[in-house]
Amino acid sequence: KGNSLDNLPASFRNLNKLEHLSIETNKFKELPDELSLLKKLRILKIRENQIHSLPEFREGFTALSMLYIDDINLSSDWQKYKVYTNLKKAKESPSIVYHLDLSVQFTLPRPLDFSSFTELKTLNLSYCDLKEFPMSIMTLTHLEYLHLGRNNFLSVPAEIAQLSHLK
Repeated sequence: KGNSLDNLPASFRNLNKLEHLSIETNKFKELPDELSLLKKLRILKIRENQIHSLPEFREGFTALSMLYIDDINLSSDWQKYKVYTNLKKAKESPSIVYHLDLSVQFTLPRPLDFSSFTELKTLNLSYCDLKEFPMSIMTLTHLEYLHLGRNNFLSVPAEIAQLSHLK
């Protein structure tokens, strides 16, 4: 964290037991393909980099459950985020993202569609310059924590009470 890294060494792919990786606050312009080879990676933090789009990984990320992609100015198609929900059903169990931090994303495509994040427990949309409450949040029936601070919508729908797991 907090270096001037813009790539990872090729030998990085040999860290087959790595579970938590933080490459936040660096100078990455794209995610290294080697990351998809880290089969035990559960937590990936790539916030505060110069990344403008996420790749569509074809393999890997079977264990990923926490993805922090806030403050990286993503401008790519929303479909690329959906890659991280099912990431790859290559093994017996698919990867499921439980915690998604999209805060400080002023360029998120609208409308936001969270319907494929079926098991999401934490969603952070703070500082996203949202003008309206994203109604697709209502499909997140397992959601426990919802962070919506510093946006520009005037109301939250009454149906929010249907998200019975919110704390």
